[in-house]
Amino acid sequence: MTRVVEWNSRLRIRSYSEEVRYVSTSIIRQATDHSETTRIELTPWDLRLLLSQYIQKGLLFTKPAGKQSEQEETNIISHLKVSLSETLDHFFPLAGRLAITKHDDDDGTISVNINCNSAGAEFIHATADVTIADYPWPQLRSPHRCSINHTICDGTSFWHFLNSWSEISRSGGSNHISRPTVFKRWFFENTNCPIRLPFSTDDEFIKNYTPPPPPVDGRVFHFTPENISKLKAKANLLVSDQANESSMISFLHVVLAHLWVAITRASCLDPNEETSYQLAIDNRTRLNPPLPESYFGNSVQAVIATAKVGELLERGIELGTSLLNQVVKSHNDAAIRRFLVSWMEKPTMMIVFNGSVSTLVTVGSTKFNIYGNDFGWGQPIAVRSGFTNHGDGKTTVFAGRVEGSIDIEACFYLETLKGMENDSAFMEAITVLPHSQSV
Repeated sequence: MTRVVEWNSRLRIRSYSEEVRYVSTSIIRQATDHSETTRIELTPWDLRLLLSQYIQKGLLFTKPAGKQSEQEETNIISHLKVSLSETLDHFFPLAGRLAITKHDDDDGTISVNINCNSAGAEFIHATADVTIADYPWPQLRSPHRCSINHTICDGTSFWHFLNSWSEISRSGGSNHISRPTVFKRWFFENTNCPIRLPFSTDDEFIKNYTPPPPPVDGRVFHFTPENISKLKAKANLLVSDQANESSMISFLHVVLAHLWVAITRASCLDPNEETSYQLAIDNRTRLNPPLPESYFGNSVQAVIATAKVGELLERGIELGTSLLNQVVKSHNDAAIRRFLVSWMEKPTMMIVFNGSVSTLVTVGSTKFNIYGNDFGWGQPIAVRSGFTNHGDGKTTVFAGRVEGSIDIEACFYLETLKGMENDSAFMEAITVLPHSQSV
């Protein structure tokens, strides 16, 4: 006998500030009626994130000129709901649910798939019971936040969805999006689907879930194109004799190496202790043949660079950049396939994608189109992660508002952040933005 259990995988859309009053919760379904249910099997990349935290991101926009009436706000919310419904036609898995199948008559395993049953996405409208005087940046309107179950997709697909929603919203509704989505999941050769997981019941599976640690303090460090170029020039000079490695150094690796050294210095770790840097990178272009850019799902994996604390502090940005460059360069088609073979032999779940002062974790990408998300009232002025993404040692990379700039959202305990802010060698590459851009 095979039994199927529905599991909440819904997309959640929220529009509120920290101190909130809930106005309404709605379930938004696709604009086009879908009578047939589609089932999407999950890949190892998807399944290993079943117990991971939701992707949570929020966009902040400027308040429209003039006094906004209650009716105008209602019209905006109504417009967002309609455009979301139209967008779900192009991203129908987000209106579905995760389903657990129990294979009782076989080997006591379970499998998980996306049941694209058009059950809908959750839309929450809320307001803050505060006045403009409570905010140091009065030009802000309430943030627009979105969270998606990480099992369904990664950051590349998350921003593809938001880009498409904003495109439909500002155009007034459309049956066309500029980047059509590819839903066919990629599986390693000879993979038997559905992939069986070694759990006899869904309760046994879910009980392994570990709640995330409490959120820590966070700062956003802004790197201008000019300061990034200075850091790269410094790194190029230091590694210029290492087999032309300097020509392959990326701007992002230089920034992350600068961050790695500063965090290590601020943490006062034992020089003989090992420090590691986990960097989440996209597999799409690294496979042979590559996956399409609009592949919808998870195709992300972490590469890890390690060093002795004392050596990293002594050699600084030169060593950090070189190590990050090496692990990213070595992450190719063969490495990806080796990982998949190993995972299939012994499936494991990523519980919480966080780190510590000695184990840094960076997610995100400067390639994500964040500031192109114009829903009809202008581009966002800032982007931030939700609180479940704020674990100690977790940093998120965003492209800055100015082309070529980079923002790093860094989450650590306060003493670490203070140490970084008091580090002149680190802060000389940081630009302090005015309140309107540093919220």
